[in-house]
Amino acid sequence: LQLFLVPMLAMVIVVPLTILFFGPFSTDAGRFIASGITKIIDFNGILSGAFLGATYQFLVALGLHWGLAPIQLENIRTGGDPIGAIGEAASVYTLMGIAIGVWIRSRKEKQLNALSGSAAVTAMLAGVTEPILYGILLRYKRLIPIYIIAGATGG
Repeated sequence: LQLFLVPMLAMVIVVPLTILFFGPFSTDAGRFIASGITKIIDFNGILSGAFLGATYQFLVALGLHWGLAPIQLENIRTGGDPIGAIGEAASVYTLMGIAIGVWIRSRKEKQLNALSGSAAVTAMLAGVTEPILYGILLRYKRLIPIYIIAGATGG
C-alpha cells in the first residue's frame, strides 16, 4: 500500500498547489524580475552588466531565469539581446573558472576533484552550469563572494 498511496497522495496534494499557488506566484515573480532588469538596462548598461553577472546564477537556482526568456526573444527579434551577453555569458564563464579552480585545488579529495572536473567540462562544452551551481557553489558557501565579484566584473 505504501508504494501506491504515498506517491498518489503526494500528487493529489502537490499538483493542485502547483496549479493554484506556485505557478502563478513564479510567473508573477519572473515578470517582476524581468521588468526590473529591463529598467536597469535602460538606466545604465555598466550597472546592469554588473548586476546580472553577479546574480544570474541565483535566478537559475530558483528557476526564475525563465522569466527573462520572453524579453530575450523580443530583443533578438528587434536586433540583439544584451541580457545573454552580460548575464548568462559572464555567469557561465565565472562558474567555469570556479570549477577549474576547485579542480586544481582538490587533487587530494578524489570525489570533489571528479565532480569539479566533469562539471567544468559540461560548462565548457554545453554551458550547463547546474552541476557547478548545486554541487560546488552552494555547497561551499565561501565561493559565493568570489562568484559575485567575478560575475559582476565579467558582466
